[in-house]
Amino acid sequence: MLVLFRILSIRYLTLRWERAILVILSIALGVATLVSTRVLNRVIEVISTDAATPLAGADLFVGNGEQSVDRDIAELIEREKIPGVKTVMPLLLDRVWLIDPDKPPVPLSLLGATFGNGTRDTPFPKRGETIREETLKATIVRTDIPEYNFLLNRPIAVSRGLIDARAAAGHPANEPISIRFGTRKISCLPAVIIDFDADSPAASLARNLVGMELGMAIDCFRAADAKADAAPPVDRVTRIDVYLEKKQNVEAIAERIRTVVGDRARVRTPQAQRKSTEEIVGGVQIGFTLGSIGAMIVGMFLVYNALSVSVAERRHDIGILRALGATRNQIAALFAAEAILLGGLGGAVGVPLGGGLAKWAIGQVKDELTSAVLSGDAPPTEVLPWMIALALGAGMITALFAALIPAWQAASDQPAEAVRRATGSGGNTLRRIHQGACLLLIGGGMGMILLRHLLPPRTGGYVGVVMTLVGLFLAMPYFVSALAWAMQPVFRAVLGVEARLAADNLVRAPGRTGLVIGALAAGVSLMYQTAGVGMSNEIPIRQWLTRVLQADAFVLWGDLATANNSMTPMEPALAGELRGLGNVEKVIGIRFIRPEYNETLVFMLALDAVAYKQAIESRVPVGGRNLSEFTNLSGQPAVVVSDNFALRHKVAVGDFIELPGPKGKVKLKILGTAEDYSWNRGTIFIDRATYAELFEDSWVDIYHVFFDKSKDDGATMTGVKNYAGDRGLIVQDKKFIDDYLLGVIDRLYTLAYVQQMVIAIVAALGVVTALLISVIQRQRELGLLRAVGATKIQVLRSVIAEAVLMGILGVILGLALGWPMEWYILKVVIYEESGFLFDALVPWRQTLGIGFFAIVVSALAGLLPALRAMQLNIPEAIAWE
Repeated sequence: MLVLFRILSIRYLTLRWERAILVILSIALGVATLVSTRVLNRVIEVISTDAATPLAGADLFVGNGEQSVDRDIAELIEREKIPGVKTVMPLLLDRVWLIDPDKPPVPLSLLGATFGNGTRDTPFPKRGETIREETLKATIVRTDIPEYNFLLNRPIAVSRGLIDARAAAGHPANEPISIRFGTRKISCLPAVIIDFDADSPAASLARNLVGMELGMAIDCFRAADAKADAAPPVDRVTRIDVYLEKKQNVEAIAERIRTVVGDRARVRTPQAQRKSTEEIVGGVQIGFTLGSIGAMIVGMFLVYNALSVSVAERRHDIGILRALGATRNQIAALFAAEAILLGGLGGAVGVPLGGGLAKWAIGQVKDELTSAVLSGDAPPTEVLPWMIALALGAGMITALFAALIPAWQAASDQPAEAVRRATGSGGNTLRRIHQGACLLLIGGGMGMILLRHLLPPRTGGYVGVVMTLVGLFLAMPYFVSALAWAMQPVFRAVLGVEARLAADNLVRAPGRTGLVIGALAAGVSLMYQTAGVGMSNEIPIRQWLTRVLQADAFVLWGDLATANNSMTPMEPALAGELRGLGNVEKVIGIRFIRPEYNETLVFMLALDAVAYKQAIESRVPVGGRNLSEFTNLSGQPAVVVSDNFALRHKVAVGDFIELPGPKGKVKLKILGTAEDYSWNRGTIFIDRATYAELFEDSWVDIYHVFFDKSKDDGATMTGVKNYAGDRGLIVQDKKFIDDYLLGVIDRLYTLAYVQQMVIAIVAALGVVTALLISVIQRQRELGLLRAVGATKIQVLRSVIAEAVLMGILGVILGLALGWPMEWYILKVVIYEESGFLFDALVPWRQTLGIGFFAIVVSALAGLLPALRAMQLNIPEAIAWE
């Protein structure tokens, strides 16, 4: 068998190396999209998990999402002495910034915890002492700095990675570190160095972690501000981690703790924590995965076409082998092994290509992805061993699956038929199998879509669509035949002789070209769908941003990527100081928080509701957002919810919702709804003074500053920037904010376009192989044309005309499929995922560009087969049977 493989397969692949490269490249592109998607999904999963539960090593978590909890809850749990509970650890987790003169701030992760097991603070290790912290799986080493140095600088713990980085920059270990939180600056001195184990729950924070005793951290960063209009909470923590003894009933202990905690906080297992975050990012991950599957499917049909060429070219050799005694199983195994070889080589090329593509993709949206992560770092975009195994396996299995039909055809031929290159006899059986597969996939997919509400979440909406599209893709030969037949009179009336010959060939051989045209149609439809969905999203979101972002200046701390979460707050006293600047009309403070509601994270905006309504309506008096109920938010426990919140959570005006608060559940009445696209799980608007009173949190994440328009805007902006600069704050204008937010949307859609460009390239490779098949199967016809006087240029025109017609048919079918896909994505997928309802707009400009691109790519792909057709030897071509 090995000898046969070497003689027939290796020799053929060596002689047809350019075709082997096409197959390997097509598989490599499909594998690359698969690898990049897996890497990207892993990064999103790690980031979302770290954002929801940083330092996630405990068996149970007690908390309220992004809202803090009272520290005394930990003491209540500890006093209960629940059997099986090993450690109760309250934690304060925040993002702070390392301040060095003449250098930009560096984000650091702050951990406020107790050094030891229990809820009470314990002192730092003694000078020269080492402590092993088993809960965090870390070794704490005391530095050689005397205690009297801590009189001027607060003692802190630093990770080994941070101290090494500072040493590399020329900073000695005994040099004080300046840490900033909001507008507060605190001078600290490393007292201990923490070495984390590789499997420590804090390993992701090891590069830039600073630690404090819990009480000191609360005093330094969460203590009341005397100038605040409502004091931030004093003795509250981010969450409480509970560690259990081995082999305990986690759910039973969780129920005991829930009894102790009551409704002051939620008790969750790690699995429940992950579920709430997976629901938010799951749709994005599935979208990327479907794109990679599409590329693999298109690549599979390209391999099928290529192996069909291989069978067509070697039927004479196959016949001789069969006549010499080779069995059908040996012939089938020969082509299967050839496909596996090509698939393995394609996978090997696709793995590094996919790693590079993933690295580029993460670079496009890194700031947005990491803005909610405490460490401020994205996980490395490494291709893990299991991803490499998956990629190689997917490449080989895809190629093997694509080789099944050609291998069956090769094994089914009778020796006499194969020797004289006659057509085999298995066509009717294959045709019936093909028709049955099309009906099964289309019918099954449509059924899953119609019954999606009875199936597990996303199963019908996504799997059903994939099945339907694959079925339609398989049925493309029939669509191509019908469309080509319908357009044939037009072709004959309009086209020249060469193009008419090409059109007749398409009508006569829809099976050969149908899948390739289907691949082109798939690429066109996906690009159209992405352009249409992007346009349908961008226009209403842009209009919404124009209405809601009317401030002249935006004051924040950190950067725009982190300004929309609760990690970079500022003191509320800044509002009064900003109002005191010349020509400032209004200052609106906004606090962003993500509380839990209905087992998911929703978005809450605590803002100065009355002032905000007045400011917006003065700038957008006609056609502005509905702010009529914002006036009534002041002074009562009430909210306005976004339209998608009301839809997703099935609530209406007059209903009550309950959110976790510091002393238990907070009951809030819904006064109205408003248009908002901030969060796919819904947005809640509440008056900031009411929020500060009910939730004991008066921090502000961003200030919207409105200028007196009768005065000089330039002078006012200069005054605001000078004020902010003195305090290390950032000021941006409206145009910058608009461009940034729309740029985030554009970058996200760029990732989808890249996946679809891969599909378009694979489809173009399919055009090459399909036309190669055409040239091989039409050798006698082309030879006769040359014999009766057709020139080489006319033959070249005929083959290129066929490529162009394939592109035209692919564009027509792709656009016909693309609009329903866009409608389905907008009206079903996005609507059910987020509650956002967008109109399906037609992207006319992008449609023209997509169509032109597809036809040009098809024409260029036809050059190689056309050149081969020109080089045919007339006597040999006429002798071809």
